[in-house]
Amino acid sequence: MLITAHTGCDHTPDNSIEYLDYVLTTGADGLEVDIRMDSNGSLYLSHDKNSEDRIPLEEVFTRLQKSGMFCNCDLKESGTACQVLELAKRYGVEDQICFTGDVEFSLIRKEESIRKRTMINLQPILPGIGSQLESGYIPSEKDFEAVRKVLVDTGGWAVNVPYRFCTDEMLSLFRSWEIAVSAWTVNEEEPARKLVKANIYNITTRNPKMLLRIRNEAQ
Repeated sequence: MLITAHTGCDHTPDNSIEYLDYVLTTGADGLEVDIRMDSNGSLYLSHDKNSEDRIPLEEVFTRLQKSGMFCNCDLKESGTACQVLELAKRYGVEDQICFTGDVEFSLIRKEESIRKRTMINLQPILPGIGSQLESGYIPSEKDFEAVRKVLVDTGGWAVNVPYRFCTDEMLSLFRSWEIAVSAWTVNEEEPARKLVKANIYNITTRNPKMLLRIRNEAQ
């Protein structure tokens, strides 16, 4: 099981140099950054399109060269996956990146190099599911089947889901379907312990030290 430090973990600014330097000290297996592309085709870190602080993606890949960590490239705009992969190849870290976020299903279906690196996001499959889960909605087998259908259609192998989607039924079904599960954003002990016990593929957290402690206790 992998532990990914969410951008801005432990109260560092999201997508900042401070975060990038700090995350290397946490012991987490991976780090996460939000990625956009400007009008000149340059890739930069930002969750929101109008962000003033635009740190180049190269800052991440330079650090990956020395760290051995992996990077979850959470794409905030479609049409950027291939460009991110090409930049990673230039820095020799293509085997240290994965994708979540806005990755087109057609691209996942067509390109093995993208497919094997992508954990498919839940929201395009079940629009509005995030706010529904926040309001107490309990996902159903119909929801799980909709996810499975997309994975079969695209040849995908993993999904990236809000942790409240990870009911006991879902975890059991996805295990039987051989679908890997990445859950976000797990910041409290109770859901962390449940998902560590379930031994899912990845947990993303703003509290990596807590997750590392719980994983070490479980081992």
